[in-house]
Amino acid sequence: MKFTSFIVSVAVMAGVALATNPIGESCDTPNVFACGQDASLNNGNPFVYECSPVTDEYVYVVGCLCPTCCITTPVGGGFCVVE
Repeated sequence: MKFTSFIVSVAVMAGVALATNPIGESCDTPNVFACGQDASLNNGNPFVYECSPVTDEYVYVVGCLCPTCCITTPVGGGFCVVE
């Protein structure tokens, strides 16, 4: 159990999202970007999604190229990095 907690803590501190996919769900904070991951999208690699100001739903923005390439920022940003 301690080992699992350590892994989760490291992932959160690094800003890496773990298995989430809110695409199509409603949202209320437009223009906020984040990272998501779903085995059925982007070959299982993470992707950036945004709360669309037009539809008030989360929309897919871009897929990242590797499992650890999506980073979030404290101000609601998400982006892919090249390793």
